[in-house]
Amino acid sequence: MRCDFLHGKALAMPDRHGRLGIVDVGPRRTGGNTFRFGPAVQLACVFTAALLPTAASAHDFSSGDIKVSHPWSRIAPAGSQAAGAYLSVTNSGNEPDRLIGGSTPAAQAIEVHQMTIDDGVERMRPRPEGMDIPAGGTTEFAPGGVHLMLINPNPRLIEGDRFKATLRFARAADVEVEFVVQRDASRETGNGTEHGGQDR
Repeated sequence: MRCDFLHGKALAMPDRHGRLGIVDVGPRRTGGNTFRFGPAVQLACVFTAALLPTAASAHDFSSGDIKVSHPWSRIAPAGSQAAGAYLSVTNSGNEPDRLIGGSTPAAQAIEVHQMTIDDGVERMRPRPEGMDIPAGGTTEFAPGGVHLMLINPNPRLIEGDRFKATLRFARAADVEVEFVVQRDASRETGNGTEHGGQDR
């Protein structure tokens, strides 16, 4: 569907890849008659086009008061014992919660871990108690701090792969998400030194 407005130009509706473009449509002639879309259709096209880029790029998952944004993991070559995984969790409810771990077919388990630096030495430890998600707040699980760890990923995680997972909370219901496997993001989000899933 295309719309004939904006001085002879129109926003083309997205193709199967979700891409939009500006195309020159002009008046269409069918059987000698000039055909134009009415104002209501033009408005619908503008509204839909404005929403589609957000929908196409969204990578959020919600359940109740919990929203999980952009879950991603590092690549993990075959034989890796662990790979870091990252996301942000927003709690829109009135009660605090905790992310305590999860499960996925892509690994033996999902655990909450924390990296600290003591006297210049990096130390990694699990957090079986999980990580707090304050009421009305957002907690980032990012490289260089508290994050998720995929234990014994199988068989390997390749850049561009996606895998489903279930995140478990102390109060809220489980949240089903999908992780995207990306290369090391240390230049954007941290120093990238969590064990496992290093670039090759």
